[in-house]
Amino acid sequence: MEYRNIFLEEARPCGYLYVDGFLKQLCAIFGRKIPVNLVIDFLILAHRIEKDGLIAACEKNEVVGFALMTRNPSRFFVRIVISGFFPVIAKFFKGRYRGISLSRSIQSILEFILFFRTSAGTAKNIKTGQVITMVVARNMRGKGIGANLLVKGLEYLKKYVCAVKLEVKEENLPAIGLYKKYGFVEIGRVRSRVGTSKIMVKYFKN
Repeated sequence: MEYRNIFLEEARPCGYLYVDGFLKQLCAIFGRKIPVNLVIDFLILAHRIEKDGLIAACEKNEVVGFALMTRNPSRFFVRIVISGFFPVIAKFFKGRYRGISLSRSIQSILEFILFFRTSAGTAKNIKTGQVITMVVARNMRGKGIGANLLVKGLEYLKKYVCAVKLEVKEENLPAIGLYKKYGFVEIGRVRSRVGTSKIMVKYFKN
């Protein structure tokens, strides 16, 4: 298994991998029309903003899992909004995201803001990165790929921050167990349309 940064052209397969991994949550947000193109475009923007934080697990040159980390969550999402807002709106009207509700998309952005408001006070006055997402192909789970992606991501973030936060569904016990194993502790919870999520943080030792 090879672990490396994602190539730009791999944004599409990563987008499909993400949709498959988070199908239930995406259906709760967007309904039956899953926004694969929206996810792909987000990953393209993420690659431009913080490509070193996009880490892939590859087997025979095929991406079977990936993680997205950022060393500055606020700046990351501000840049996503600034660089992507008008292109996304234009693509909505051009039909690239046909079937997706614009109002639901805006509501999802508001839920992101809620997450940041809930977690911001937990690590004041220190530099805090974030695990934005991590997913492994269904047929490749249970092989330690998620753990290796997490380790690679933490190695990247440790160079720049003193702590790392993340959000995880409270029923996702395997993921919660993994995060606890690597030193994450729960510091809050946030509720949305997709249910209740735990906010967890890990502090790096000096």
